[in-house]
Amino acid sequence: MNIKSSSILLFLFLIYSAISKSQKLSNKSNNQIESTQKSIKILKKTKASLQVFFNAKTDDDEKNAWRQIASHLLEGVVFENDLNPKGFLKDDSKDLPIEEYLQLVQTRYPNGLNFNIDFSKARIFFKKNKEIYVYAHKYMQGDWYFDGKRKTFLNNYQWCRIALRLNEKDNKDQREIKIAYLDNDLSEFNKATTVEDYTNNLQQRTLEDVAEKLAGELSKVIPKSETEEINIEKTSFEGKNIVNTFSTMFTGELKTMLGLAHPSLKITLPTTSRSMNRILSLKSDYKIIGKYLEINATLINTEGTEIIKISDKVIINNAESWSKDIIPQKEHLVEVENINKIVKNTPANYDSKQLQFDIRTNKGNQAQRFTEGEILSIFIMANRPCKIRLVYRDAINNLLLMNNNDIEIKAQDINRLIKIPEEFKCAAPFGIEALIGFATTGDFGILQSEKKQGITYILDSLEKLKSKSTSEQTVERIIQITTYSK
Repeated sequence: MNIKSSSILLFLFLIYSAISKSQKLSNKSNNQIESTQKSIKILKKTKASLQVFFNAKTDDDEKNAWRQIASHLLEGVVFENDLNPKGFLKDDSKDLPIEEYLQLVQTRYPNGLNFNIDFSKARIFFKKNKEIYVYAHKYMQGDWYFDGKRKTFLNNYQWCRIALRLNEKDNKDQREIKIAYLDNDLSEFNKATTVEDYTNNLQQRTLEDVAEKLAGELSKVIPKSETEEINIEKTSFEGKNIVNTFSTMFTGELKTMLGLAHPSLKITLPTTSRSMNRILSLKSDYKIIGKYLEINATLINTEGTEIIKISDKVIINNAESWSKDIIPQKEHLVEVENINKIVKNTPANYDSKQLQFDIRTNKGNQAQRFTEGEILSIFIMANRPCKIRLVYRDAINNLLLMNNNDIEIKAQDINRLIKIPEEFKCAAPFGIEALIGFATTGDFGILQSEKKQGITYILDSLEKLKSKSTSEQTVERIIQITTYSK
């Protein structure tokens, strides 16, 4: 081989080495970008689950809907105990398994703990041992109770470290990332690089981003008053009032983000309300448009007038990481449409001299869900003496007359929440059910019925039931209930 040909070979070898090295660096860079995006999505979902658990204004359904996801995301995670106000219980700062950490929040913060992790300025550091450190701002605020002492606790967006572990499966394209621990160790903070803010990137945006944006826009138009109250209804697919796991989870996250955006706002649990006083109301729904899931939120004032309507969207694949039941079952949608053709809520009347009537269960007076084994209790309230006809329609179209008779509201009963003696235990068959109520200052028509085992079954169809129960003097109410097996 002559010198010229050997030089050419050396030159080609150097080019090949440079290309090979460049490809390795590129692959490493791509893997890190992918891991960063995946880590942030996992952390946002984890943050949402903790927010719902810590918030005293999220109901049991919302907490339970998040429980399954949280149990996977937080399995084996250890938290540094940073729950005590400065100067209190200095010896109580050991690291805690997540189960003990959650229990301590419930014990020390019975009124709830406002919690947030802001990833907009997050930083990330890839360790050589396949650990990933994400640094972000953590916020916690609440009233702390211990041994008869009460103290307001505030951790106002201080840096924290979240450690994740990267596990490559047999197929290297499948990289599982799990949270390992969360603490306040910033010793390697300066080695971390800034994470791109994906909040406005539709490809990377999450439902947590949507909830945060909607809450921020809503908080701007809600008066900053210590007495301002709001009722947040469960979101539902196309406003059909079918409450499923997805709608329950999103409602819980929207509540927590609105509470953070507007700290003085009192978010009312329908189960604790014992009056018919009008307060702000937030209604929301979602629909599928192409590859996107669009969520619409409407804020309504005490007079029933729309204040603002806003919307935001996310790629449906990103939404499905929460729950696969985004679109309700087809038969449920058909059943709801059939019921709503016949029975509808009478528009709210804000004249106190007119008959006002409300029905509710132990889960409130809006669309709701019950799971096998849960108990359903029923309550009524009216502002004037009247007669009430209360009917429960079950999943196989049976119409059951509550109280086995029409109910009379006398003068001493007005504006009082009255419990109906019957209670139901949620059991099969499951599906679309409804609690239907009619109130009148006149008289109802006579129903065709029969009694079996102490229960009055209405033999009339739903159409005939309505015609025998309504007149110009009647107020009509319906609560749509979706029941599920465990």
